Amino acid sequence: MRRVTLLAVLGLWLPTLLTVRAQNTFSIEATPAILAAAGGNVTLTVKLNYQSSVSAISVKVTAPSSDWTYTGTSGANVPQIVPKTGDTGATGDGFGFLFFTIPPGAATYGFSLKYPAKLTAPQVFQASASLSSTNGSPTVLQASVTIAPTPVAPTISTQPVDTTLTVGSPLTFTVIATGTAPFTYQWRRNGAAITGASNGTFSIPAVQLTDAASYDVIVSNASGSVTSRTAKLVTLINPVAPVFETQPESSATSSSGAVSFSVVASGTPTPTYQWQRLPAGASTWATLANTTTYAGVTTATLVLRATTNAMNGDRFRCIATNSAGNKTSNEAVLTITIPTPSTVVTPVNAVVTPINPATPTKTETPLNSETLVQSSTRLTNLSVRATAGSGDQSLIVGFVIGGAGTKQILVRGIGPALAQFGVGGSLADPSLSLFNSAGSRIGSNDNWGGSSTLSRSFSSVGAFSLPTSSRDAAISMALPASACSAQITGVGGATGVSLAEVYDADDLTANAHFVNLSARNYVGSGDALLVVGFVITGNTSNTVLIRGIGPTLTKFGVGGTLANPQLKLFNQQGQAIEENDDWAGTTKLSTAFEQNGAFPLSPDSKDAALLVTLQPGVYTAQVSGVANSTGVALIEVYEVR
Repeated sequence: MRRVTLLAVLGLWLPTLLTVRAQNTFSIEATPAILAAAGGNVTLTVKLNYQSSVSAISVKVTAPSSDWTYTGTSGANVPQIVPKTGDTGATGDGFGFLFFTIPPGAATYGFSLKYPAKLTAPQVFQASASLSSTNGSPTVLQASVTIAPTPVAPTISTQPVDTTLTVGSPLTFTVIATGTAPFTYQWRRNGAAITGASNGTFSIPAVQLTDAASYDVIVSNASGSVTSRTAKLVTLINPVAPVFETQPESSATSSSGAVSFSVVASGTPTPTYQWQRLPAGASTWATLANTTTYAGVTTATLVLRATTNAMNGDRFRCIATNSAGNKTSNEAVLTITIPTPSTVVTPVNAVVTPINPATPTKTETPLNSETLVQSSTRLTNLSVRATAGSGDQSLIVGFVIGGAGTKQILVRGIGPALAQFGVGGSLADPSLSLFNSAGSRIGSNDNWGGSSTLSRSFSSVGAFSLPTSSRDAAISMALPASACSAQITGVGGATGVSLAEVYDADDLTANAHFVNLSARNYVGSGDALLVVGFVITGNTSNTVLIRGIGPTLTKFGVGGTLANPQLKLFNQQGQAIEENDDWAGTTKLSTAFEQNGAFPLSPDSKDAALLVTLQPGVYTAQVSGVANSTGVALIEVYEVR
């Protein structure tokens, strides 16, 4: 009894369960799902699964635009369908299809649409199915399908641009890409990915100094990637005009002494320096350049290597400059203390041996048979800057010491230290050798080594200081009255610009003194002339004989000589005060040659010579070739007594 009841119950419920589980389904698919850029056909496949009670079905598919056109129906067990009259396929209208013959339970069919070329974005088709049942209650089902165009690799139409900003300013770099979306972005800093920087723009709300870098972005899509140009960010702190923390102080020194003036200026960016000089009694400030007299003219410390009596009362100042403006320092006054002349005794017939081939033997004869009252004005320094080569083009400096006793001298061969004065192509490692009149080496140095003794000697003669680790060369020693020469060569056969210097390291009361200074080197054209500086120290005028020798050097076995030298003399202000081209065999000059031990010149030779009386000071003699000719030349400076 219970069993019959159970079956009855099951019989009542089973159809209900089947009815509930039977579902009406509707879907639409596209083939192909990725459309070619050139245009073509796509088939939309409709799948219906419905109850057997369905009496009528209509399907409508909405196309993206009227560019899509209906081309036909295909498939197995296709119901009898026709497009609805008036359905054009335009957006919002679409293609409607009506079933006239209803297959039982399910239907799968397709229809084709022709699509246009150059699709750039995905296309979405909306579809609906209306199912009419026998009881007249319709069921509406929805479906959609998305069709994507063939993706186009990205290109960048708007690039990020270089930017300069002050600290605290906002930064935005922007890039615009074309191609098939969607895009992904990855910004980079100096080639390293920036975490979270994945948009078309990259921003920093307030830049800092450390943000200065190079930035770019990689843009990607399904078809590839492209990297933008590199945009540079320069960050600046707000500029602050220069302010002098330390002012230059006035200074006093004896004639021929060295002196320096120093300042300290603050500001942002770091200021640059330029020293100026106002000569005593003048009204116009002159901007200084590095010369044999001045060093460090664009640094915080100005060095006057050798002062003269004429510089007494000169004023010096410094101008500090940056992008925010400039500031002029206080003025510093230079005072020259002039010593009282001393009277010294020189022995009779003090013989001086010359450098070969610059100067033959000179015999100094006293004013009377007992004593010679010697002037306190004398030659104290010779310097020449030129290329140190090899053979006949070696840089050779000669000097002759006259008088009695010994002379303390300082000789330097400067190479790498010239960089602090803006000289390029300097000799990296100069080697200095000192020879006597017999040609024997009496001293040499390669790398001065930071010697405290040499450093004190530099200071005492007013020579600019050298870094303790530099490869510059220097020799300080006492020599008897004689002729010597100094030669500068490059270690390992190297060549380069070098500065040769010879200093009188005694005071003006010393008996021995320089009577001749000379230099031999190659004379080029343009800036490559043979230029020497010399200093006359003391309190009275001094007559000097200056010669520029070229063709006569061939008599001493020197090859490649300068055929027609021209000689010019300049004062410390850079003004030309004397010049000569061809000495012309004058009696006055011939007599001066003989009296001062200078080797004779042929009256018709093209060599040049000057006999001039000069006040104490710094002078420059220059030898050049007429018509820009070149060759080896000798320049000589004699003290005329």
